Amino acid sequence: MNTNAPNPYNYVWSDGSTGTTFNIGDNGVNGETIPFSVTVTDGCANTATANGVLIVDQSLEINPISMTASNFCNPTGGVSAGVIGQTAVNGTVTYAWNGPGTNNSNSSTNSVWNNLNPGWYYLTVTDDVCSASDSIQVTALNPPVAAMSANPSSGLAPLNVTFSNLSQNGVTYFWDFGNGLTTTTNDLSAVQSLYTTAGEFTVTLIASQGGGCNDTTTLKINVSVIYPPIWEVPNVISPNGDQANDFWFIETENVDKIDLIILNRWGNVMFEDSSPNPIWDGKTKSGNNAEDGVYFYKFVLYAQDGSEIPGQGFLHVTR
Repeated sequence: MNTNAPNPYNYVWSDGSTGTTFNIGDNGVNGETIPFSVTVTDGCANTATANGVLIVDQSLEINPISMTASNFCNPTGGVSAGVIGQTAVNGTVTYAWNGPGTNNSNSSTNSVWNNLNPGWYYLTVTDDVCSASDSIQVTALNPPVAAMSANPSSGLAPLNVTFSNLSQNGVTYFWDFGNGLTTTTNDLSAVQSLYTTAGEFTVTLIASQGGGCNDTTTLKINVSVIYPPIWEVPNVISPNGDQANDFWFIETENVDKIDLIILNRWGNVMFEDSSPNPIWDGKTKSGNNAEDGVYFYKFVLYAQDGSEIPGQGFLHVTR
């Protein structure tokens, strides 16, 4: 167009917009070529058209945002982001985060934002020329669940027990075996503990996810102690009714049952019983007083530890 053409000049761009500038808005993609044209009309209604091509140079981009999941009990999540295409010409990049939280509005101007609750977080980065936006969801870790089993859960001391860790979503595991011993592990490997005394022991397992997020479970271990059998067999009885040595029996400790039989010198059975404490009163099976003399006894002791102790000997009856 003639530079001496009279004013005013009117500009009409290929997208129908008017004015001296052509704006592609946010529709451009980095590296895209956008053809355009402009028609200019002067004050004498003379027109001229020019064509051109715009090349979009969106130099500022957000790297993929990274996320750390949040603890179920406490805000331990995090987000971080960087940019590519930052240039000295375009100026300093600023960060603007916003997202859910107890503080309204929850926001940050750093590239890294920690101690976050679960939820969606939105980022806009801006320099002197461009801006870019993105978002990411901070997820919640599943809560810890403490669980265990014991093998065996009861028995005789010394009892060595293996504990299986069946927990979920924990990071550290604290064991209290109830016998004065504790340990802490960082995995689900089995642990053992030895019980040397009798009693009922409460075992506690705490599965922790950190930040005070814990779950606790307990179980019982029952330990018993069986002592060896002790017995003493008297060799005389005087069943005369004076309340002194009127009965014959085997004194025992830690014995569950006794099989006892007493015979006279001719092999006749005078007394027979199977009970925790057989007692002979010096009478025959028919209820008559046994004669003074020597008698033969034979027994089997059934001890609490499962052993069977046989024995035999002679006793004297004297009135």
